[in-house]
Amino acid sequence: MRRGWLMTLSLAEEIALEVSGRIVHRPPPRELELSENNWPDIIPISDELLPVDRFHPELLPDVLRDWAVDSAYRMDNMPVDFFAVGIVVALGSLIGNRCCIAPKRHDSDWTVVPNLWGGGIGRPATKKTPAFNESMRFSRHLEAESHKQYEAALADYQAGEEADKFHKKAMEGELKKAAKADKDKAKSMLLAMQDEGEEMPVRRRFVVADATIEKLGELLKENPTGLLMFRDELTGWLHSLERDGREQDRAFYLEAWNGTGDFSWDRIGRGTIYIPSVVVSVLGGIQPPRLYPYLRSMKDGAGDDGLLQRLQLLVWPDVDQPRHVDKAPNRQAAKQIHDLFAVISELPEGEVLHFDTDGQAVFDDWYREMLVKEEAETNTHMESHLVKYHSLMPSLALIFQIVEGGVESTSVGMDAAVRAVAWCRYLETHARRVYSLIDNPLDSARVLAGRLLELPNPFKAKQVSDKGWSGLSSTAEVREALSELAKRNFLIEVTEHTGGRPAISYHMNPAARIAAIVGDE
Repeated sequence: MRRGWLMTLSLAEEIALEVSGRIVHRPPPRELELSENNWPDIIPISDELLPVDRFHPELLPDVLRDWAVDSAYRMDNMPVDFFAVGIVVALGSLIGNRCCIAPKRHDSDWTVVPNLWGGGIGRPATKKTPAFNESMRFSRHLEAESHKQYEAALADYQAGEEADKFHKKAMEGELKKAAKADKDKAKSMLLAMQDEGEEMPVRRRFVVADATIEKLGELLKENPTGLLMFRDELTGWLHSLERDGREQDRAFYLEAWNGTGDFSWDRIGRGTIYIPSVVVSVLGGIQPPRLYPYLRSMKDGAGDDGLLQRLQLLVWPDVDQPRHVDKAPNRQAAKQIHDLFAVISELPEGEVLHFDTDGQAVFDDWYREMLVKEEAETNTHMESHLVKYHSLMPSLALIFQIVEGGVESTSVGMDAAVRAVAWCRYLETHARRVYSLIDNPLDSARVLAGRLLELPNPFKAKQVSDKGWSGLSSTAEVREALSELAKRNFLIEVTEHTGGRPAISYHMNPAARIAAIVGDE
């Protein structure tokens, strides 16, 4: 790094910032002029995340594994995790409530629908959205084929409607004659004419994007086995459910995650809307900077009703060095999954599967272990997350059984159960990485470090509080951030005695300000 800068930016640096639209407040001359040689080196704010398990391709059934590994490698060696989560969520939504599992041997009242909520956390460079889009192309293919069938059926229906009009007009003469001769015969003819109409075709849907709950409710009435909602940025959706007036939307999605209930609401002008089956799977990405404010909202209990914990397949993988890859796709692996989706889309409705003897033993041992783990858990957010694994493990086991054993499966075996347990252990490490950040003081420090250029130099704590920045809105958060940045040499705290109460100001390390310019902490 260049040496010799004073604690203020040079004129050339100010001009560069003004050209880029950044506002710089040049501090007045002070008797305190520290050259860079006098400033200690800053200690960068790294992610400092809890470790997570790497995704092993063996966690996927054979028919999914080759496609996932090939797709991740061709996308410049990106994590397999996003492809695996995406394809499993898509399969769960395709099965929906047409087939469920009763996890316990004797308690048949507890059934689990395998619709799942999943997401991927990472910066844009991790290509999580392209990975999820690739995972969803099999569902979207079904959607496109369904649209073609609907268009053909609609054209046939409309032609039949026109034919009925001409038929009825032609029958009017005979109806008048019959009415003169035999009233009962005329009545029978009229009823027959009314019964001739066909029902309007319904388009089968598989995927939805940004829909109101009213529209989503209409689609669910036509597609009662379930739908997959894909959101490019999940935190925008999560935050929208916290706004005033959106309480019913939130209740709708909480119920939709269960997949076993109904839902109704009353609207002026539209009456009561009743949906007999509410089954919605969710998939989308989250950027870390947008996740931190949402996690902080859970710190004081706001927004902590278990909505985030329903994202059971939420992963935040470590990313290897990307590299340029130019390789032909594995067409055969993709075709196998296309064929698999086509078969599962015709799965008969109403099936309730149980574990076989060996599979039940795996579930029972795992379930006992989970109850002990939940009892010992000290992080309340993590505890809430683990409780929802009670339905996650059997959901995954059911999906894997249908993928490996076919739609004719009558029970869920040991192989599917063991694979589901391995997934739960892998996912738990990612959940712990997420929830460990709720009480992490580095979150507020990271926010403030990125906004130093928007403050005068020097500045006081109140000037930070007055900004009302997310993550720095409370006095405690501001103090945490200032203390952490001072420990990392981003700032130096100076106490000024002016005869009254001592005033504390914060002077910025020139290296920290330059780092903010180039975007490298």
